[in-house]
Amino acid sequence: MAKVPAKIGKYVITNKVAEGGMGAVYKGIHPTLNKDVILKKLTLSGDEHITERFKREARIMMDFKNDNIVDVYDHFKAGGSYYIVLEFVDGMALDEMIRKERYLPNDMALLIFLEACKALKYAHDKNVIHRDIKPGNILISKKGEIKLVDFGIASISDDDESNLTRDGMTLGTPSYMAPEQFNNSKSVDLRADIYSMGVMLYEMVTGKKPYPGNYSPETLAKIQKGKYQSPQKHNPSVSNFVVKIVKKCMKSKADKRFKDLSKVISILERYFKKKGKDFPKQVIIAKVTGEKIEIPRNRKSIIKIILIALFVAILTCAAAYGLYLSGYYHELFTSTTHGALRIQLKVPRTNKQIEDLFVKAYLFIDDNKDIPDVPTSISFHLKDETDSSYILESNSVYHPSGDYRIKVKFENELFWSSFFLNPISVNTMMSGGSRIQVLNLEAGMSISQPFRIETSVLDYGTGKDITGNTEIKVFIDKKWRLLSDLTDVFFSGKVYRFRFEKENYHTKDFSLKIDLYQDVLDLSTKLVPLSGRISISSEENGLRMDINDSPTYIDGGEINAVTEIRPVTSDPQILSLFPGEYLLKFYGKGAEKEIQLNVDHTTDLNISISYDKENKSLIVEGI
Repeated sequence: MAKVPAKIGKYVITNKVAEGGMGAVYKGIHPTLNKDVILKKLTLSGDEHITERFKREARIMMDFKNDNIVDVYDHFKAGGSYYIVLEFVDGMALDEMIRKERYLPNDMALLIFLEACKALKYAHDKNVIHRDIKPGNILISKKGEIKLVDFGIASISDDDESNLTRDGMTLGTPSYMAPEQFNNSKSVDLRADIYSMGVMLYEMVTGKKPYPGNYSPETLAKIQKGKYQSPQKHNPSVSNFVVKIVKKCMKSKADKRFKDLSKVISILERYFKKKGKDFPKQVIIAKVTGEKIEIPRNRKSIIKIILIALFVAILTCAAAYGLYLSGYYHELFTSTTHGALRIQLKVPRTNKQIEDLFVKAYLFIDDNKDIPDVPTSISFHLKDETDSSYILESNSVYHPSGDYRIKVKFENELFWSSFFLNPISVNTMMSGGSRIQVLNLEAGMSISQPFRIETSVLDYGTGKDITGNTEIKVFIDKKWRLLSDLTDVFFSGKVYRFRFEKENYHTKDFSLKIDLYQDVLDLSTKLVPLSGRISISSEENGLRMDINDSPTYIDGGEINAVTEIRPVTSDPQILSLFPGEYLLKFYGKGAEKEIQLNVDHTTDLNISISYDKENKSLIVEGI
């Protein structure tokens, strides 16, 4: 590994941030400003065009002075390499935030979008077209500042770049490029940047790109026609206001989009004038820093909400109230996304009366990192009793399906338990009709004791025992250690974190609270293998498909025994199949075709089905 230089030019280097085939990025200290800076180094030699673009980026950004664009302090040549010295932004890039959060709330996304629009308008006013707008080029500081960066392929209307960008050349990141940018990046105007901004807003509120996957002729045809799924199909909580902005920005024809960003900024400023920027900015800061925030008290908003709530209550009255309390609201309207939870707690009898026992439960989201708490009210009542114990039962609570942890305080004892809350619809099917998932816990006054661990690991798809070559680790002393290397360190009454790792399988982590009386822990789990990808489409209507002549479990759920192949004019049907042998049977229009397929984690096929009218047969291509 190359040694990190102590100094580059006049800049003291503190560490190397990144390195790639074309350059490196260092963090250093500005000698006169006495502040952290970033040094971008171009290490590729012998390519005039890349070198000229690198120097051109520095010249463009040196002229920029805008709060929403990263400052460039210097550019120079040293030791045969070129360097740009930029402002250091202490925070994270937007793409990292999206990966971390999955998707962003409406107002948070709109505020980031607004500040990025201001930066881009400033560049447009100086006749600079960015041509590579994407989440990776938006930096967010720990103070909530939004900074646009990377003008490496930008164009300037009054600058001759004929030696850098030729007619018909494509520049940019395909997922975010406007339709016209695929044909000729040299001739695009500011409306191409506006299109990319729309794609970025779409991704912020859904966590998905409007045109995912490889850029086949079919995908490019969809981009040219503007055919993409509404953001609300991926995330129903996306507001109509956001959808309208995305739709206007992403018009396939440039003259149908916003003509410039002044209109967009004006619309969003009016929006935030009513709603306020303070709270979404606090949320942005919290997401970057990892700190918790308190919801600000806004008297006008509270009064407005109360008035609306009273009005709704008058209209819906006791019917809506009873519907919600009984849980039927969630069963009717959110049964596929929300779960119902009830806790049963077995505790030893004491000399105290039942009403004098201290018992309290707290719910947390198990994200394996921050473990944020879930505001909820859990109370207990006596359900049953024996000579030695009480059975306490909680009220039913409803929350989005996912991984949770529960902390229970009973008298002077504190213990945790991790669990997955199934959607109501899934729990009803798995339990034989009960929509409420019951979590059984037990509290006692036993003394902590050593226990042993027995392990069993199975393949999720086949049920095959794969324990022998699976690495099982335990988080001990702030690091992951192999279970096989540990002895006499496990005691009941504590929480332990376990990790299961195996090549070509998804890693699985979970935490367990070991009961005080427990002397054996049987760790049994299933690992999900990395899946192969198959895309299936057809220009014909009415063709259908069987897989293995029965319902087949795939990565993500179960598909029906007979699955219709959608026409090529709609999205292809994407299957993520576990490794193994499959028999695919296609039939329709009086013809049948069988294909034997061996799938592993490297499989990536685009299969198309057509009908040969002359021979009255089905043709399968792509295998």
